[in-house]
Amino acid sequence: MKFLKGNPDFLIIGGGIFGCAIAWNLSRRSSGSVLLLERRGLASATTPRAAGLIRNLNPKQGQTALKSYTIEALGLLSEELEESLHWHQVGGLLVAESEANIKHLENLERHALNLGEKFCWIERTEVEDLVPWLDASKANKFALLP
Repeated sequence: MKFLKGNPDFLIIGGGIFGCAIAWNLSRRSSGSVLLLERRGLASATTPRAAGLIRNLNPKQGQTALKSYTIEALGLLSEELEESLHWHQVGGLLVAESEANIKHLENLERHALNLGEKFCWIERTEVEDLVPWLDASKANKFALLP
């Protein structure tokens, strides 16, 4: 075990995507020392198993801003490290089975248009082609977020 001399200005516990992101941002924006503690390897738990879906549509402005910044930061980090992060942004399929679900999708569509984001209504046949294992027989509306 190694012991540190002195105290760091910032101590972050957890080396997942959020812990690493916080440490990276603090090291770029502050002259203070940053110590990140992780009991296993960095990003060794759920972070590397994620599909890369960062859906940038959220009715809460703070969430939308965080997600937009995250997408931008991933590109900057890859450039700064001069190494690929092997992150592949994927889209999402939204399926509405009830009137409440349809209203939710319609609200997301308005939100997407306000943000200049893509939001595509698609037909059942397209869903069946994209996701043949999905039983969409009870669904009424479908949207694709590329």
